[in-house]
Amino acid sequence: MSPASPFARRPCTSGGTGSTGSCNREHREQNREQNRELHRELHREKNREQNRELHRELHRQHREHREQNWEHRELHRQHRQQTRQHREQHREPHREQHRELHREHREQNREQHRELHRQHREQNWEHRELHRELHRELHRELHRELHRELHRSGEFSARQRRGRRRGERKLKINKQRRKGEGSGEGIIYLPPHLRIR
Repeated sequence: MSPASPFARRPCTSGGTGSTGSCNREHREQNREQNRELHRELHREKNREQNRELHRELHRQHREHREQNWEHRELHRQHRQQTRQHREQHREPHREQHRELHREHREQNREQHRELHRQHREQNWEHRELHRELHRELHRELHRELHRELHRSGEFSARQRRGRRRGERKLKINKQRRKGEGSGEGIIYLPPHLRIR
């Protein structure tokens, strides 16, 4: 071996005698140490290679996982899109049904409002007619009472009826009423729209 080699056999140093036995022991120890160093280096290299392989495998698995994640996300996206489309497809018939229901309700409401308005008009007409009848009855009663009072007071005696025109008679009655002439008992003063025509 070349003297520069790390595994070159060193000269014997045991006892300085250079005996064969001692040299052999020393060489054996040197060989064992060199072998141990060789084994350590081999293990280190083996470990490095295993580590490199492990890293390569881990990276490969990471790549696969990333690809699977992308695929999974894509599947989710497609599923969401399909779900949206499915909902939309189902919604459209429901929307049309709702529109139809709203149309029917509007028509029913219109019909109900028409009927209510018609009933109100009839009730209002009946109410107005009742008021008219009450006013007519009141006017009739007032006129009857006025006639009875005029007969009691003698305004309609035959002599006065012959000698006095109707317009003068009415004028005199109203004047007396305004002035408060006579006993004042039983005379009812009527406003112009209720007076006898």
